[in-house]
Amino acid sequence: FSLTLNSPPVLQGCRNNAGLWTVPLTDEATISPSLDIDEAAMNVYDLPSTKEVVRFLHAALGFPTKATLLTAAKNGNLVTFPGLTPENINKHFPESDETQKGHMRQSRQGVRSTKVPDEDAMLEFTPTPG
Repeated sequence: FSLTLNSPPVLQGCRNNAGLWTVPLTDEATISPSLDIDEAAMNVYDLPSTKEVVRFLHAALGFPTKATLLTAAKNGNLVTFPGLTPENINKHFPESDETQKGHMRQSRQGVRSTKVPDEDAMLEFTPTPG
């Protein structure tokens, strides 16, 4: 097996003390001049406020509900998302239309019963006047 490189790397970065990769993304930098790519890696280090960080990561996770996001944060499933702590979620959670629309597609509970009616119980019932 032989690996040869004929072109420069697409992205270059370095690993910080926390073990996360940091890749400088600026408006002047192009991903690769030979490739026609419109996509780029996004990061939250350049966002101006914690509110914007929570809003961006909420969208990146697919607009989950507040309860789901809080449960995941409390269980330690979001430790790789910088700034997404239970305190920040409680304070800055965005009430988005995408979250509401996704939950409107669910079927209502209790509409169709799975219980079989007990006909014997209905036969024993005799109304009393009075």
